[in-house]
Amino acid sequence: MRKPNIDKIDEKILEILAADSRMSYREIAKRVRLSAPAAMERIAKMREAGVIQGFTISVDRAALGLPVQALMRIATDTSRGAKLMATIAAAPEIEECHKVTGADSYVLKVSASSMAGLDDLVDRLSAAGVVNTSLILATPVPQRLPRAPKKSVMS
Repeated sequence: MRKPNIDKIDEKILEILAADSRMSYREIAKRVRLSAPAAMERIAKMREAGVIQGFTISVDRAALGLPVQALMRIATDTSRGAKLMATIAAAPEIEECHKVTGADSYVLKVSASSMAGLDDLVDRLSAAGVVNTSLILATPVPQRLPRAPKKSVMS
């Protein structure tokens, strides 16, 4: 797949959509100083290129009754991998699961209704591997758009 050519206007459109994915094409166009059809075309091209994979919302987990958030690292061996994946698939508390390199096999992001609920999840996952849990106290850098590093200019 060819790397899409993302310019400053596309970057601004992505920032706008990341902040409010329901914003109208007309308002997006106004903010980037384009016509609505031109903004719509740029968004369509970024969707076709796979840069934009979907539109989503951000939720307040505490308002949903899930005030306890944590990151879990799980170390397991391949013989227990299928059991772990089944447990993960059946656990609604697990928001994300990443297979990683290093001493751990997986990193999970979870939300629970209480510490007892988190403890219950740890017990369920421990049947398939060693679980290390870190509570999320605060999120000083919330999810943001990935950015390629700026190319340095040699003097």
